[in-house]
This record gives sequence, C-alpha cells and structure tokens, in this order.
Amino acid sequence: MSTADAAPNENRRTTSFIETQLQREILANEILRSSILLGVFFLLGVSLSLVPILLPEVFQRVTQGAVRAYYPPGFFGSVCLFFFLVRRRLLILRQQDRPVPLFAQYLNAFVETSIPTLAILSISMTREPAIIALNLPPTHVYFIFIILSGLRLNKRLCYFTGAVAGAQYLAVAIWIQSRTTIELDPGLSDVSFHIAKALLYIVGGVLTGWVTERNKSRLIEGFNAQEERNHVTGVFGQHVSPAVVDELLRRGARQVESQLREVCVLFFDIRSFTSYSESRSPGEIFAYLNQVFSVCIEAVNANDGIINKFLGDGFMAVFGAPLSSGADTANALRAVRIIRESLAEKFPETRFGMGLHSGFAVTGNVGSTVRQEYTIIGDVVNVAARIEQLTKEFKCQILISQDALERAAQTHPETVADAVDLGPVTIKGRQGETHIYRLN
Repeated sequence: MSTADAAPNENRRTTSFIETQLQREILANEILRSSILLGVFFLLGVSLSLVPILLPEVFQRVTQGAVRAYYPPGFFGSVCLFFFLVRRRLLILRQQDRPVPLFAQYLNAFVETSIPTLAILSISMTREPAIIALNLPPTHVYFIFIILSGLRLNKRLCYFTGAVAGAQYLAVAIWIQSRTTIELDPGLSDVSFHIAKALLYIVGGVLTGWVTERNKSRLIEGFNAQEERNHVTGVFGQHVSPAVVDELLRRGARQVESQLREVCVLFFDIRSFTSYSESRSPGEIFAYLNQVFSVCIEAVNANDGIINKFLGDGFMAVFGAPLSSGADTANALRAVRIIRESLAEKFPETRFGMGLHSGFAVTGNVGSTVRQEYTIIGDVVNVAARIEQLTKEFKCQILISQDALERAAQTHPETVADAVDLGPVTIKGRQGETHIYRLN
C-alpha cells in the first residue's frame, strides 16, 4: 500500500475512533441528564405531595380548593415514570454499545420541554384569573431543560430546546390571555411582556448551544490527542519515554516517513537464561524479566533512546531515531553504564552482554493501518547484534565498535576514556574486519 493510500485509511480509522468515543460520551451524558431530572422531579413531587397531608390548611388557602390533593403526586409521578423509562432505555443502549438515535433525542427534548407547559395549562384551568399561572414557578422550569440540553453535546438540540420552550410558552400565554376577561395589571396582560419572556428562552438555548459547541470542540481535541498518543505508543512501543512521545506529538508523529538516519544500536542479552528458566515457574520467569527490563528501560529512556523491540531474554534499543539529540552514541554509552551499574547492584548474579555499533540505517513504519511498527533496517543492526554475541567470547559485558567509539569521542570524549582496544575481529556475514573495544 502506498503512502497516498495509507493516509486516507488512517484518517478514516481516526475519524471512526473519535465518532465512537463521542457517541459513548453523549450516551453517558444522556444517562446523567435523565438521572438528574428524575431526582429533581422526584424530590419536588415528594415535597409538594406532603403539603396537603402535613399542612392541609395552607394547601387549601393557596389552591383555594381548586387543586385536588392527588394532583401533585399524580403529575410528578407521571413525570418521574417518564424519566425512569428513558433512563432504563439509555442503560440498555449502553449495554449494547449502541448510540442514541438522533430522532429519539429530538423527540425526548420536545416531550420533556413540554412538561412545564402542561403544568402551566393545568394550573391555569384551576386558578382564577388563569393568567396568574404565567407568573408561577413552572415557567422557570424551562430553563432547567435548556441548561441540561448542553449535556447532549449537540448545539442544534440546544437551539431546538430553547425554541420549543419559547414557542410553547408564547402560545400558552396568548391562549390563556384570550380566555381572561377581567382587567389586569399591564405587567400581566401586555403581550410584549410574554414575547420578551419567550425570547429569553430562545436566547438561553442559543447561548447554551454556543457553550456546548465550545466544550464539544475541546472534547474532540482531547480524543484526537489521545488517539495520537495511542498511535505513537503503538508504533514506537509502550516503553517510549513520555518526553519522546510529547516531542513526537509536537512534530506530528503521523508524518514520520522512511528515511536514512545515523543511529547507534544497542543489543542486550541475558546470559544462561535457558538454564535459569528450567528451574523456575512461568510466573517467576516473567517477574524476573520485568524487573531486569525495568532497569534497562529506565536507563534507555533517560538517555533519549527507545526500546525498539524485545527479543525474549534481551532487547534492541536505538539512539538517534526517531529523534536525535546530536550526541546519540554518547547517550548510548551512558545508558549501558547505568544498566551495568544498576544490574550489578540489584541483580548481582545476573550475567549479561551488550553490544553497540553506530552507522546509517533506514528507519520508518512497517505494517498496515491495523498494526504498524517502527523498524530499523541496515547493516548497523546486524553488526550490533554480532558484537553483542562476541561478549561471550571475550568474557566481558560491554563491547562497542570503532565507529561507535569515534562518534562518541567527537561529542563527549569522556564516555570512551576507559575503552580498551581488543583489535579487529571478523563478523559473520560482513566482509572485512571490525575493530572492537571493551568498556571497563
């Protein structure tokens, strides 16, 4: 697959990930909304239902006998049942990992925004003058639904909720006013007062939509950042240091292309691991490897390298790719010394060998859009692996090539001050001889 073909596939994969995460967030918010509204209306229902029981005289005086005692529990019970059923359906969708249908969101927004409208109409039919119902608490309940519509992460649903609230209130106000025959204060009878109130609901929906869109954009940015970070750790390995990940993200990790780079390759291998494993349980073996590798990973990360791949009882690390510090070989030498000192302190019985070689290699991502790996290809890799194997023959822990020694000496000569010349050796699969050195 060419780079041109891979880019659209990668973009589609990223878009799909973001859409899935966004739909899950919307569903979680819908469940939260329904839970909040269920709790609010349950508490209101309980409180108002207790008034006729605990304070019957007050209830009679306020309602003037026009409201039956069973009206509050009946109305609020119906509302609570509605939100209970909505919440139950949302929980089923979450179990099935299915999104909330857009039509259902609009229908739910319309129905729930109609709740205060029904309350106003009910009160207007039991109070005289009926227009007093337009100044009672139910008219303010619209704002609860407008504010909570922001949890749907859809600005159009916020606009819709505000528009429905404004339109329903204005329609009810005009209808109630047409039924009012007695002369009232202009503050109640002037239609412009109700128009202004309806406009407030509409403006509230618009403002909620604007805030929602900003929050949604930041949420998507967060999903994008997480997907980019997942991509980096997936391609370059989970053991890349956070500093390297951040720098790759800053530069655009998806733009890392195949290229020729000068690198220093380190091979690490635990000696006599087969015999060690024969007398241990699988759990003990992996615990031991994890402890040893933790020391190595920390040393490599601290010196701007990455663990490119694990090789059973060893690993291959690279310095200078995908990022270069300008002193990559010197950093590699510092890392191997830290590894040697740390293992000698924490695992004194562990025997190991490390080989280093510097040179040019082709670096880049290999694989498909489903699975990619950052790979180092070239003679430098083979030579580093052969040098590590020579540590057995020379009975030492660290061997480096002359190329690695010379590159380290150019930037930090102190890192090779104790190198001991072991002379030229023949490396399998390579013409000519390679000069190697032992690090004390």
